[in-house]
Amino acid sequence: MNRRLLSFGKSTVGLEYGHGRPADLVDFLFQNIPGSKTEKPWVQLRLEDRGEDDGLWLWQDDKLLFKDSSAGSMADHLMSQACFTLAYQSREGLLLHSAAVQMSGQGIILPGKTGAGKSTLTAWLLSHGCRYLTDEMVHIANESDTISGFARPITIKAPARQLLLELLKEDWPPGGMLQSEPIYMVSPELFGAQILAGDSPLDLIIFPRYQPDQKVEIRQLSKALTAFELMKCLANARNLTDHGFSEAVRLAAATPAYSLSYGDTEQAGRSVSQLLGDLLPSFSDH
Repeated sequence: MNRRLLSFGKSTVGLEYGHGRPADLVDFLFQNIPGSKTEKPWVQLRLEDRGEDDGLWLWQDDKLLFKDSSAGSMADHLMSQACFTLAYQSREGLLLHSAAVQMSGQGIILPGKTGAGKSTLTAWLLSHGCRYLTDEMVHIANESDTISGFARPITIKAPARQLLLELLKEDWPPGGMLQSEPIYMVSPELFGAQILAGDSPLDLIIFPRYQPDQKVEIRQLSKALTAFELMKCLANARNLTDHGFSEAVRLAAATPAYSLSYGDTEQAGRSVSQLLGDLLPSFSDH
């Protein structure tokens, strides 16, 4: 049995897994996630392959969480459980439901709940020159102006399938994507992106909001509204002093923020590129 510690946001989860399919899944999902040899995990996950008849089994400590013969379906459940358990004990900073990218050393976060369009917008930005931090979880340590991202494969939902196919590079390697209706889990490299190792400065906040048939609308937010929106995307408030409010206010005061409503990812991506070019001159070169 292989063993690995997954660490993110001052939280650590243990993961045990067998050879063969379990090892392949773990490598695909977590190859870009920092490990740890010293942190003590607060919970233990275990992934087993019980053979053709019984399929893959996922355990948390001694409790069976899920079993399925589909590698794609198990990958989705394992990633969801890992993110949830890491967020549950995350401390010493804000853990946001947020995507994050970087261009020319300048970092942008895109906070939003499920369905806000974080992942599809991230995929578009990656295919147009941005570096990848995450499409789901961002941690910002207390009193820090830098961000770290949980660099998992990008999760694209079925309605965005056509955009996904348009953005993928022709020379993408085999094994870079897993499908489990209604989602696709895609390696960021398939969009031609470089994964950023380590932290990035935080220079800009954009709150995406996908709505079908919505024309692109970008609006600058006040500091008060920015702090309010950050609190709505906070995943670990229960673990933080004053539920993270003072840190959200600090970030809002220091960082320009915009809301982005859209119904077409291509148009939204181009509008974001134009905004970045106006605010961050180095982006306009890409």
